[in-house]
Amino acid sequence: MIARLITLAALLGACASPAPWASYELRFQSGLSESDREAVLTGSSLWAAHVDWTTGPDYDEAQDAPSVVFVEVVEPSHPIAAYNPAWYAWATTSDGKRRVVHLVAGRWGKSAPFVAHELGHAMGLDHAGGHGRLMSANVDVGGPTSEDWAALCQAHRCQGVAQ
Repeated sequence: MIARLITLAALLGACASPAPWASYELRFQSGLSESDREAVLTGSSLWAAHVDWTTGPDYDEAQDAPSVVFVEVVEPSHPIAAYNPAWYAWATTSDGKRRVVHLVAGRWGKSAPFVAHELGHAMGLDHAGGHGRLMSANVDVGGPTSEDWAALCQAHRCQGVAQ
């Protein structure tokens, strides 16, 4: 436990800079509702202490862009959504070149923590063990914990540039 706390303190100390550790541009699927956009922006704001988020033009098809996170709402009949009816959202990356957050219509509930969790995946974070972290497999907190921040710092090498 003490070694874990020392490692966590070292990671956070290395990332003590007030400057953003990462910069991403959010682009929304054409036709995404204003309330969906607002909910996604609220979710992204949970990472705003160390992630610089901007918004770009809408898109019709996600393209390779390492510092862009594309956001779309898919129907429950989408093959991945239909495979597991319990899923409300998921994120995909393509060799770190294309980052897409897929939100399932009628399931994601416009929940800021759910969106922030999926944005965490789009930024390169994996599920965290246990409970009480934003990146836990079952989102059960309202925002990033110190361990989530440490994982983000490590994923981005605290250079303020998306990897």
